[in-house]
Amino acid sequence: MKIVKNTILASMLIAGLGSTAIADNLEEGSGKFAGLTWSPNTDDGTIEGYEFDGSGMLGFLGGNKKLITDSIGGYFDFDMSYETVDETDTSKKAIYSYTIANLGITYSPIDNLTLLGGIGYTWEKGKYTYYGTNYESDEDHNQINFHLGTMYKITDTFGLVVGYNTAPSAINYGFSVEF
Repeated sequence: MKIVKNTILASMLIAGLGSTAIADNLEEGSGKFAGLTWSPNTDDGTIEGYEFDGSGMLGFLGGNKKLITDSIGGYFDFDMSYETVDETDTSKKAIYSYTIANLGITYSPIDNLTLLGGIGYTWEKGKYTYYGTNYESDEDHNQINFHLGTMYKITDTFGLVVGYNTAPSAINYGFSVEF
């Protein structure tokens, strides 16, 4: 599990550094941004009377923080649970899986700080493996999700993102690139 998390974090860092080199060649100050996020854990869940463990999520967000005015814009955010089920494990492992799509508004009180607020929808499903065979629950849950977050620009193009999705009760961390 630690190897998977460290590999994901290293990949995000490498992708972010490469993206800043590309972004340097684009028009400065347009307000467009993109980012990758990671949630280390989500809430556990119950479907069909069975308990499922929460897992981690990976996300992508993008938008334009100057879409409406110089300080108000819009964004989208998409998050999805990543599979942590070890198919070679002979014991039972149950994961509560989330898929989330959000749309929202950005507000930038200063150039280096952008606040995010949005609403979206979540699809939730139970997944498990039992002696090497993968299964999914027949039933799933869907609900409204609220997303809050902040982006802080460290350099002209590179920044950090911290956010929160209400449906899985998950904090996400990541980086953003403005171009």
